[in-house]
Amino acid sequence: MFAKTVVTLAILAAAQANTAWDFSQTNTIEWTSVSTDPSNFSIVLVDNSSSSGPKETVIKDLVNTADDKYSFSNVVVAAPGDKFQIRFVGTTATNTGIVTQSENFNVTKSGVAATTTSASTGGPSGTATGAPAATTSAKGNGAGALKAAGGVGAAVGAVFYMLL
Repeated sequence: MFAKTVVTLAILAAAQANTAWDFSQTNTIEWTSVSTDPSNFSIVLVDNSSSSGPKETVIKDLVNTADDKYSFSNVVVAAPGDKFQIRFVGTTATNTGIVTQSENFNVTKSGVAATTTSASTGGPSGTATGAPAATTSAKGNGAGALKAAGGVGAAVGAVFYMLL
């Protein structure tokens, strides 16, 4: 089952009401580009809820613009909230700034941090890294609209397509 919200830069609409992302599930970001866009960029999650300033988390560095989509899951945030943005940040020598960014959107659930456990069997002790448990939800994911930051990236269109 799929839930999707499709928004491109051509629309330049404000973030849609009641859009939310569940970072414990798989999310796919799709985009379109033109020849003047940077050849690669980073996908950055920005948490604007702190009074000490935005906290940026790189979801994926050096994304190939020609790939047209990127899927991710299990992104850990300090606390769910409604002041998150996605930014595409240029990583080429000629474009190192924000290519485009979303309006603020709501994160309803964080991913799960990997845990480390210790076990003792009477011999040497060891550690194991546990994988997060899989979760499901009946709620769909949505995304805020993107707005152009100007420059060569102004023509980048991004389509957020959230998978359940």
